[in-house]
Amino acid sequence: MEQRKQVTEGIWMLAIYVLLLLVTLMIPVLSIFSIFFLPIPFVLYTRHFGVKGSLLLLVGALVFSVFVFPIFSLPATVIAAGMGIFLGYAIHEELSPYETLARGAAGFIVGLIAAMFISQGLFNVNWVTAISHSMDDSIQMSQSLLDDMGVERTKEQTDILKDQIQLFKDMLPAIFAIVGVVLSWIVQWIGYKILNRKEEKPLRFPPIRSIRMPAFLLWLYLFVMIGALLTMDSEGTMYLFMNNLWTLLSFFILLQGISFAYYFAYVKRMPVVLPIIFTVMVLVFPLVLSLTRILGIIDIGIRLRDRLTPKE
Repeated sequence: MEQRKQVTEGIWMLAIYVLLLLVTLMIPVLSIFSIFFLPIPFVLYTRHFGVKGSLLLLVGALVFSVFVFPIFSLPATVIAAGMGIFLGYAIHEELSPYETLARGAAGFIVGLIAAMFISQGLFNVNWVTAISHSMDDSIQMSQSLLDDMGVERTKEQTDILKDQIQLFKDMLPAIFAIVGVVLSWIVQWIGYKILNRKEEKPLRFPPIRSIRMPAFLLWLYLFVMIGALLTMDSEGTMYLFMNNLWTLLSFFILLQGISFAYYFAYVKRMPVVLPIIFTVMVLVFPLVLSLTRILGIIDIGIRLRDRLTPKE
């Protein structure tokens, strides 16, 4: 009976995944939303039947992907399956929400690396090179457009733009990791909502104000920052490693700062909309982002939130 249920649900999950994949590939407007639902069939199926069952679902999805735009659908399937299986198994094991989030981000990275190998091996497409060429083409198009409009630019401005583009290329590993964390959070949140409605499970993230990074993160951050400054060869492997690690640690310290803002608003009984507006400002204004990161460093270093007095 259990095996029959597993087969039946597997067919349903495969059909749902195929539908989501077709929508993502063929309807660009809806793909903005459907891309976040691609891992969900893997999450739900792995949550019920474990990793072994989910591998059968993966095989079915890969077989379908071979026949429909394989250059796009195969990598998408591998990435979605990686994240979905890791998330689903963490939920199956009843891990904490943040442990589950870490597993999902790891699954995204594993799926991303596998997708890169598949693209390179089967289609001779190197993602890093493609991204690099795309950005170089964008610079050339922007320069041509400015020339056509008669806008003069100095050599310094052009060099600054090229340096920023090169920095972005160098930071791709850290950017991929941050994207993995954000995507994992969104997919996990959707999965929790579906499971709560379907199974009446009390699955939810703790409040944002409860996010607290360990103290050693601050020491690691300072060590990496000093290491990046002392590394002389800007094109060396150690320099790139240090800067990518620094970017990743900066992201987590920024989360600490945002968490403190929510905690401050909660303790002082401020309207919920205020920390939400603050979060938007962090994403929009670089100065606010830098100040929030400093706030995160202070909160980690001296446990600033422990010194707050609740409003009477």
